[in-house]
Amino acid sequence: MAVNRVRSTGVEVAGRSYRVRSDEPAEVVRAVAREVDALIEELRRREPRLSLQDALVLAALNLALSRRSASSPPDPYPPGSPTAD
Repeated sequence: MAVNRVRSTGVEVAGRSYRVRSDEPAEVVRAVAREVDALIEELRRREPRLSLQDALVLAALNLALSRRSASSPPDPYPPGSPTAD
């Protein structure tokens, strides 16, 4: 039986350094951190007056929503499609 080993990986998000403890490989943790950082940068680029705190919350909400929709089964009857009545 394989044992997952928790590691601490250094990352930078929104100009701040963090240590993330995860059983994922360091490369995966760094890639996720880059994705989060890019999302925050994009939000602030689109809305320059957006505070960092607001950008962080919006990024978290966007990621949670995309994760939720990715794990949900597809709607068999999306809006506008004919239904079997």
